[in-house]
Amino acid sequence: MFGETSSVGTLILRRLATLFLLVVTLCLAGRVEAAPRPEKLASIDISSYRRVTGGPGTAFYFLKMKGGFEVKSFPENTSYVRSLAYGRKLQTSANGNYFVVISYDSFRPTSLRITGVEMFDIAGKRLWSRTDPECNAFVLADAAPVAVGIVGAEGLPESTLKFFSESGELLNTVTVDHLSKASFSEDGRFLFAIAGSEALLKFTAGGNLISQYPSCSQYRASADGALVAVLQDTLLRLYDRDSLLLERQIARGEFRDLQFSRDRESAALLTAGYLEVIDIKRALTNWRWPVGGDGYRLVDLAVDENFGRLLCSSNNSADRPEVRNSRGKVYLLNESGQLVWEYDLSYASRAIRHPLVQFDARSRLLSVMSAEKLELFSF
Repeated sequence: MFGETSSVGTLILRRLATLFLLVVTLCLAGRVEAAPRPEKLASIDISSYRRVTGGPGTAFYFLKMKGGFEVKSFPENTSYVRSLAYGRKLQTSANGNYFVVISYDSFRPTSLRITGVEMFDIAGKRLWSRTDPECNAFVLADAAPVAVGIVGAEGLPESTLKFFSESGELLNTVTVDHLSKASFSEDGRFLFAIAGSEALLKFTAGGNLISQYPSCSQYRASADGALVAVLQDTLLRLYDRDSLLLERQIARGEFRDLQFSRDRESAALLTAGYLEVIDIKRALTNWRWPVGGDGYRLVDLAVDENFGRLLCSSNNSADRPEVRNSRGKVYLLNESGQLVWEYDLSYASRAIRHPLVQFDARSRLLSVMSAEKLELFSF
């Protein structure tokens, strides 16, 4: 009897030991597979600069209050400084691959006359220049040193768009009504412009009009310009070129951003209250992540091309009046919508529309920018 009890006890102990080893193994495996937490590389005080543009993986441009600008590249942490004489200003492409130095003789919005423009690459090499381009502003692409010059201030009854090639050659001139916004697709092949009675126009980089979308106050486009999201009031419409794919109602004033995956199968929609990933073909929600924390509203969005990581930010703009717009948060989510990292910020002075976030999967860098500092993280 005693021998039988001992055998049973030994069997139970062995099974418990096996179970313990299995649990330990699974825990260790989970630790190995867990996403690494971002590590801070740099924190730069930007309160003394007039403006900061560019992005991680390319370069940031720090425009000084007087005398020029500084260009910093990460993760190499290299930099150079350029001077800006009086009567010149800096303009960069969205991610900082190219920049222009514009010479002007007047800074009044309705009579700004540009006397010269010089196009440079990220290393500061001059690629082309033009004297008296007869433009008031420029729109730059990130994929190539092409530009569109705008004749006539935004919002005037009539504006003219001048399309310049990679060598600065004038390719085409197009007249549009009431221009309010213009930008290139990420691949530089198309220019989108809101003009006329809030219509969205789509041009080739050579200035040929190929599509027109009605009723547009905000828009977003995929990297290749094929998918287009158009927002008017509370109605969000997604198109594949000229074909309507789906429609969504968004609460008034809640829309923040929308970005497409590189394979054009998904869209990440950011509103003030939630981040949602949509299956475009099936017009279904894959997952929705609501922002937590009382008083916090989502502000900005950045994603990698396959939606393996999604970065968004919030500020406490709906908090108590005495602390409103004094704090922010950054959230990193995985492809399933699970929160894997959260970062808190506080501001010495109140700031709206911050923090701004950017993401570069190639260099494995992300940036967080408030009105006071720019922080770089690796992951």
